Amino acid sequence: MQATSEGLGPQLTFTIRDTPVVMPCFGIALYTGEMLSKHGDAVLKAFERFGQWVPASELRWYITETMNKRKQVTAKTLNLLPTWLRPGAPRREYIALDLNGGKEWWESSDINFSVFGQEEDAPALSLGDANWVRMSFPLGWMLDRLPELEAQALELFASMPFVSGSAGPMFELCPSYRMESQRFAWPTVMRYRGFDICDPEADCGGVRSDGLRSVGWLTFLGTRLADEFGGAAGLRLRLAKTVEIQELATGLCLKAGSRPALGDWGTGERLTDYESVFRACEPAIERMAQRYSPMDLGQDEKEKTRRLMRRYAYEDA
Repeated sequence: MQATSEGLGPQLTFTIRDTPVVMPCFGIALYTGEMLSKHGDAVLKAFERFGQWVPASELRWYITETMNKRKQVTAKTLNLLPTWLRPGAPRREYIALDLNGGKEWWESSDINFSVFGQEEDAPALSLGDANWVRMSFPLGWMLDRLPELEAQALELFASMPFVSGSAGPMFELCPSYRMESQRFAWPTVMRYRGFDICDPEADCGGVRSDGLRSVGWLTFLGTRLADEFGGAAGLRLRLAKTVEIQELATGLCLKAGSRPALGDWGTGERLTDYESVFRACEPAIERMAQRYSPMDLGQDEKEKTRRLMRRYAYEDA
């Protein structure tokens, strides 16, 4: 199923007592081993680009690493990143800010901008985990703004060193209903395999310095992973001819088809381009799966989590 159904977004939204707790979106997620303060210009440029698409009035709630509950966004909130990342700014343990467009503070939203970076004074307990820059936009934007979304992703990944990442259809989960969100998202992604689940707090410990969360419409490999898989030339030998390879100064982008595909496995739709990328990058995904904390899925949660990450292997065919 190509991403052309206007009714698909509402169909895949999960609510509890009228509260959206799972929202489909177009997501861009970059994972890096670099301190964000070393690439402040790139982070601020990404935030500026995001702001050109999403009016400040649509960003309603925010949270930082020192808060346990979201608060309403103010003009001061929108100046936090420029303040933290300006040259000569006081050192921090973390660069961490999450903004979303939910109507209420506890809701999931398809409009998000989030950064999380451990700095050199961060507690040693968490050192080694990847940092992230991610953003999400309404799923329907794929209908008429896909070239712009692709350009946004390519610009972000070309602007700073990264480990890996992806761009394409994703589910935003609600932290306040984490178990319920995951138990809806897992079977939905196992059916619509072109989707992924956006869970950066869990992902960062799995990605670390050499992992890949999943294959997306756009899959990004930093220089370390690109070299591991033989660079563009080596990957070209293993990838389907329909998968495009774009070389960036910071790594590679693997594009699985001209448009994102949702892959309704319930009707037998097999995403062969995505499967090709998975096969080529499988060692990095397997490392991720081995380190990843199991989702809260009840019985057999560890095996189910691994199946999700390996869904393009089509082991249930």
